[in-house]
Amino acid sequence: RVKVDVQDVMLPFIVLFVLSTIMLSVWTAVDPLLWVREPIGYDKYSRTISSYGTCKMSSATNTKIFYSLQVAVILLPILFASFTAYKARNVKAEFQETKYIALSIFSLLENFLIGIPVLAATRSSANRSSEFIFTSLFVTTVCLSVLALIFVPKHHAKRKLQVERKRRETLRQERISRNESDRLRWSKMGYISGTKASNGPGNTVRRSSTGSMDQS
Repeated sequence: RVKVDVQDVMLPFIVLFVLSTIMLSVWTAVDPLLWVREPIGYDKYSRTISSYGTCKMSSATNTKIFYSLQVAVILLPILFASFTAYKARNVKAEFQETKYIALSIFSLLENFLIGIPVLAATRSSANRSSEFIFTSLFVTTVCLSVLALIFVPKHHAKRKLQVERKRRETLRQERISRNESDRLRWSKMGYISGTKASNGPGNTVRRSSTGSMDQS
């Protein structure tokens, strides 16, 4: 029997957290974000009449390198989790969540296939409001596709387990109470008939011709 301890779960989390922290810190130190204003509207004399502010990287080369490293740090654990979930697909466990991991990965893939082209289209347009709204919805959908499919079924399974344990405990208490009632009833019957309290079910008390009590 294989038992998964807390350290088995925390160790990969700590490794990924440290790697991401180091990578983002180095990225910020090497290529910090710069606040710039991008013109989006011009008059007939090519003068800027509207613009928007945003943060951008100063070096496109560094951006590509760090983006690639960050994607690798995120993608490799997902692929490893998918492989592990596939290997454990036949494991019978109370909180077995292989199916939900597969659904969350499929949902992520669907979000990326649909969301990235639309996000690129909104970025190329001059409407900054639509870009902001769609980016917010895209991030929310990606996060919910993982969190909802992982934690909601687990919470449901936990509540179901608690209800089942409560039902079993209720049945056990009822059985104990019923046995106690039977014991008291037979003890009272034995006391009334003048026999010992051990005369329970299966013991027959009869009166002989001499008037004495015989037990069989």
